[in-house]
Amino acid sequence: MSFDFIKHVLVVVFARGLGAISMFLLNFVVAYTMPLKEAGVFFFSLTILMVLAPISLLGLQQTAVKIVGASFEQNDWSKINSFFKLSIKYSLMCLLGLSAAILLLFEPLISHLFVKEFTKLHLFFLLPIVTVFGITILIAHHFQGIKLPLYAVFLSSICVQFVASILIFSFGVDSALEGLYCLFVSSLLSFVLALYLWISKSQSHGGSGENLTTKYIFESATPLWVVVAMNLSVQWGSQLVAGIFISPEDLALLSVAQRIANLVSFVLIALNLVVSPKFSALNVEKKYSDLTSLMYKSSLFLIVITTPVIVFIAIYPELLLGVFGNEFIQAGNILIILSVGQFASVIVGPTNMFLAMTGNEKKLRNITVLSGSVSIIFSFVFIYSFGVVGAAFATLSALLIQSILSFVYVQKYLRSLTV
Repeated sequence: MSFDFIKHVLVVVFARGLGAISMFLLNFVVAYTMPLKEAGVFFFSLTILMVLAPISLLGLQQTAVKIVGASFEQNDWSKINSFFKLSIKYSLMCLLGLSAAILLLFEPLISHLFVKEFTKLHLFFLLPIVTVFGITILIAHHFQGIKLPLYAVFLSSICVQFVASILIFSFGVDSALEGLYCLFVSSLLSFVLALYLWISKSQSHGGSGENLTTKYIFESATPLWVVVAMNLSVQWGSQLVAGIFISPEDLALLSVAQRIANLVSFVLIALNLVVSPKFSALNVEKKYSDLTSLMYKSSLFLIVITTPVIVFIAIYPELLLGVFGNEFIQAGNILIILSVGQFASVIVGPTNMFLAMTGNEKKLRNITVLSGSVSIIFSFVFIYSFGVVGAAFATLSALLIQSILSFVYVQKYLRSLTV
């Protein structure tokens, strides 16, 4: 692992750290300005956003990293621009169609499932955010593919959260509905910026030929879509199920604890931005020795960086939660449980991204289907029996299963390369 590569990784980790700080800031501002019940409704809306937007992209965001990354290595901007047009087209169709379906189903079905404080008016403001934020995520993954991870991090993880935080704090927003309006403004700003940057970048290279087919794209995207959906079930499934069984106040405790716990894995997410195009390129070029070396060194880097973080959280959970207010301190045990799960997913290395970028999408799909199903089933059982603590244990169980299985599959694949 060269010095330039390590330097590049550290720069991206720093940028991703700013993204984590932006999300932390948004959580803090919401907890500070809104009553606990309104904060719970806002955080529940935010969870729905984090689930619906990526799912509606049909797996095309991960496919963008793979196809665009490999095409960029070959300087094939004709294929890159072709994929961009098709991926935007199909993602927008799905986003708009899903939004319409959810609105139609709200009164007869959805309104009876979740906390009564989450109303159709909240959903009406939330769904446009899902659309613009979803397309922004897709464009960000295109930037990741052409080796501009800083653009990707800024657009998907910093701009939206930071601007929303400023707006909520500046206007003294004290309701979830007003908070969603601020989030829409920040999401729209990020979308316009993402589109402008991509058009500026792609036009300078030219090549707009339509040389990709829908069949070719979705042969890769379909298994990756299942992976994305099941990964979201692992990360956020317990919060969605919790919206059925627990109060908005407990939802606020769970949401804040989970977002703090996610700080453990932000380095993994940052590293994925750098290594995923390299995994794809090295595998295509059959440089298996370099591929194996990159995987092992990435894992070691993650262990060194994240171990102090999990230790700090385990020792001082109340200190971190107290930043959001005294009423959040009671979520200390929830934070520790969730952090252990995130740490498990980090210490095995960037296994999920490795499998996705090396032609092992179906194996990754099988792993995530199992772990995602465990998350949903355990969430219903544990939350019904143990309340908000049960939600944390459901997430922990799913993360452990996913981490162990993905590690085993990666080791098996790496050994097969040396035979």
